[in-house]
Amino acid sequence: MTAAMDYDFDGASGTSGIQFSGSFGPSAASTGAIPVGSSVQFTIVNNVYGGGVATATWAIDPRLTCTPSPLPTSLNTGGAWEETVVVTCETNTLLNPGDAPATVTAQIDPSYSGGITSTIVDLPGDIDETNNTRTEQIVGA
Repeated sequence: MTAAMDYDFDGASGTSGIQFSGSFGPSAASTGAIPVGSSVQFTIVNNVYGGGVATATWAIDPRLTCTPSPLPTSLNTGGAWEETVVVTCETNTLLNPGDAPATVTAQIDPSYSGGITSTIVDLPGDIDETNNTRTEQIVGA
């Protein structure tokens, strides 16, 4: 499981954006598949200065079924500095050892700072339930 952010700045327009991404799949050391119906939650916090409205463009791996559906495309409406979007995804097929992780990506423009947290919600066979959260943040970009 991963949580990652990539910041970009457009000098011509003076705006910045962030690509938020999270993934879910078996680790390199896994010997068993992640079963159908396993779920992960991605919590994205987006910050926009000056009352701007952000646009989110989503890419969802077809091996995941995510809610809410449809995913929101307008964020920080009404002048909100911060907006939090929670996306819960379930596997709709086995994720086998050696498979690429299933990924959720949101390109949000404009975005000046924020964070993403990926959390395993339900993973049958996860006996110890440790190491189930990843977080990344960009502060004050």
